[in-house]
Amino acid sequence: MASEKIFNNSLINKEQQLINKSDFLYNANLEDGNGNQLYTTKTWIWSGMDNTRHSGMDNTTIPIDEAFVVINENTGDVDYLMYPCDENGSPSNTYNCLCEITYGNEYI
Repeated sequence: MASEKIFNNSLINKEQQLINKSDFLYNANLEDGNGNQLYTTKTWIWSGMDNTRHSGMDNTTIPIDEAFVVINENTGDVDYLMYPCDENGSPSNTYNCLCEITYGNEYI
């Protein structure tokens, strides 16, 4: 029973990684009618849920081609993530992360 729960949780995490990755790649490559990059920034949006680990990241805006410096508030683990659940991050910063990013067109 426990192994089935772990397996299902792993599938959910992998699905979220794929969704976030495809969303990021799509938005990072959008162009306006003149061939210019439409979005030049991204902003980390914390999930707002209790007992989460990325509240300090909320509303952090950076250039779209840079990585967020993500610190797990519970463990201190640091990862450089292009988007929430980035597969290149550690499990402590990516598994069950419900954060999101939004996109903009100028650095604030």
